[in-house]
Amino acid sequence: MNWKFPGNTSVWSLFIYGLSTLLIEKLYLLLKDRAPLLVRALIYMVWTYCWEFCTGYVLRHFNACPWDYTPFEGDFMGLVTLEYAPLWFIGGIVGEQIVIKNTLKLCWAPEDENSMTVDVDTDDILLRNGNVKQKHV
Repeated sequence: MNWKFPGNTSVWSLFIYGLSTLLIEKLYLLLKDRAPLLVRALIYMVWTYCWEFCTGYVLRHFNACPWDYTPFEGDFMGLVTLEYAPLWFIGGIVGEQIVIKNTLKLCWAPEDENSMTVDVDTDDILLRNGNVKQKHV
């Protein structure tokens, strides 16, 4: 009950959960028209458990795992705990509805035909942001 919430973390957490979020974004794009939100959130939660377990398992072999859930009653090998299931479930919903949807709005692609040019040699469309969009023949 310490309201200062003391703790520590690891630089591994940035890589682990950042990479996991990128995959969840891909899952969202794959599932957004195929599965309802609650099913997607369940899939995100299962993915997070699998990812956390696998990365923790690898890091534990190098004595570098930044978490240890052995004090929790629902832990498995100290790498994951069932007590976090509601948090991962809600986190999947929040991540999709707020973070991923707003991040996907960040796009520098042209809005009209006047803002792109065509490369004469390759017939590729050159976008304002420097990307190349290949013409489909």
